[in-house]
Amino acid sequence: MTGVLNLLLAIVVCAGIIWFGRGMPLPLTLVAIVVFGELALIQAVIQGKEGVAVWAVLLAAAIAACWVVMAAHRQAGRRFARNHGLRFRVRDDEVINAWDLSIFEEGDRCHARNVITGKWNGRRLTICDFTQITEGRGASARRFAVVALASDCRGRHLEVLPEWSGSRAVGVALGNDIEFESEDFNRAFTVHCDDRRFASNVITPAMMELLLGFPRRDRRLDDRDLLVISRRTAVDYRELPAILAELESLLAAVPEHAC
Repeated sequence: MTGVLNLLLAIVVCAGIIWFGRGMPLPLTLVAIVVFGELALIQAVIQGKEGVAVWAVLLAAAIAACWVVMAAHRQAGRRFARNHGLRFRVRDDEVINAWDLSIFEEGDRCHARNVITGKWNGRRLTICDFTQITEGRGASARRFAVVALASDCRGRHLEVLPEWSGSRAVGVALGNDIEFESEDFNRAFTVHCDDRRFASNVITPAMMELLLGFPRRDRRLDDRDLLVISRRTAVDYRELPAILAELESLLAAVPEHAC
């Protein structure tokens, strides 16, 4: 009887993960599934043979839930691309090579999944879920959501990152940290750029006001695109229109003489 109750509980919990996972960021949903599977394993150890049967069902349910969540995320990407006349590809690692940023050069392997490309109001657009894998001892996988819109600036690099404890010290040590007249801006962001004049021309008082009004995100300008990079997550397609509007506003605020 206990086994039947456990099985029913497994089905209910698994259904709940899938249902509520539709509104959760993808990594959080996957974490919930992994925790669910580990709890099932503990139950198998405690309950012996009966627990092994329940654990097998729970593990299968967790794998199915993982597949459903990832498939739903991919379908959301396809739908966004189709609705806006864009191209969707399940995987295309070549898009990573287009960006000349150190964040994409770390790790032993990397790949780009759920890649969306095309034009957005006349500008080249690239969106992807980027994964960076480090192998060997201390192996790890770092995930990023990347949204990039073509910039009019060429051959310039600039980073505007949310301030965190120690980030400014790192920039000072590297000699590429820049402070501005606005203390509110300096407290909120760390700006890295090898060309201080270029940074000062781009980060005008109007640009600072825009950035302070937007959510805190990693923003990087390479030699062709302005990118928003969100760490430890996948692309949230519901938030994409707001992010793209933000990128367009920032690009429009860059003075012509700056580039």
